Amino acid sequence: FEPDPENFAILKKNVEINGYKNVVLVQKAVSNEAGTLKLFLSEDNSGDHRIYDWKDGRKFIEVQTVRLDDFFKDHTGKIDFIKIDTQGVEGAVIQGAVSILQKNQDIEMVMEFWPKGETVFGTNPEEHLKMLADLGFKLYDIDEKDSKTKQLSIEQYLEKYTVEKDNGTNIFLSRKSME
Repeated sequence: FEPDPENFAILKKNVEINGYKNVVLVQKAVSNEAGTLKLFLSEDNSGDHRIYDWKDGRKFIEVQTVRLDDFFKDHTGKIDFIKIDTQGVEGAVIQGAVSILQKNQDIEMVMEFWPKGETVFGTNPEEHLKMLADLGFKLYDIDEKDSKTKQLSIEQYLEKYTVEKDNGTNIFLSRKSME
């Protein structure tokens, strides 16, 4: 899923050049609601487009949004892995994927966690993490500097990564124990 036309074209070309036959490309944003939203474009970093207004004067385009539960409602196969990097919209993506996460008990995920972005978007980082824990996931902080993962509690995440610090991390989520 990639909503930006330029990024989508690069993704499509990458898939074609590498001869991938098992990739389905969808030019939409993923969220907790289906419809149309503004995608606010970053001039400096095409990986930093957002479906909410940061109030920094970004130009925007209209994009279609989809809920993962709706997109995969008729999918009969297994879903093993989801990667979510949506610049603070991760909580909304999870809200729109609860059915998938319940049906696929062995699913694992890698997800960006950026409390400031979530707060500006309008979701609550603590509620987002609690929802994942309630779904049975253990949360492992990915320390890219040391190439290690460490299980943290929700409280530890909220202490380490805050709106005030404007910092974030990537989280590996699994229902299996890694220790």
